[in-house]
Amino acid sequence: MARGIAETWRLCKKVEDIFDTALKQNAYLTKELLWEANVKHFRDEGAEHAYLYMISSAIYSLAEKELYYLLEKLRPVIDPPEASNDSDDVKLSLGTMFKIVLKVLWGLLTRKVSFRGLTRVLSTNRSANKIKKHYKRYPEDPERFEEWVKKANEIWAKRKNATRTFQSTTAIYP
Repeated sequence: MARGIAETWRLCKKVEDIFDTALKQNAYLTKELLWEANVKHFRDEGAEHAYLYMISSAIYSLAEKELYYLLEKLRPVIDPPEASNDSDDVKLSLGTMFKIVLKVLWGLLTRKVSFRGLTRVLSTNRSANKIKKHYKRYPEDPERFEEWVKKANEIWAKRKNATRTFQSTTAIYP
């Protein structure tokens, strides 16, 4: 997500207590000693990033006019300027969800959003929610990691690449 340095620093700040405790033991830093840092990351930011990466393929596959319409109409509803930036997780009220549905339906009726594009986003959103839930169940025991990876790979296999063609080139979003 092109945020490597900033995300790594943020992760280090969030798990400094885990590293501090491990270092104070004056022992060799093993995977088991530091595993809690993985758990903390994957269940929080990791789950959010997995969701965003999964759904990004559907977003990238939208036509330019669909994307512009949805950004123009939905962003003020989902992310109003007066909202606080305390959390990456978007929590929507029933009223907000109703507004979103109306705006999307209007986009379908006015042909600013295609049924195919909307179907792909909704279908991908189901997979995105599955991968997010899976990351939130990241194993506390390193012995269960391989089993967790196997299930994660099954969900990730459902992600489709998106190809965008521009006037001068083509971009594939893996």
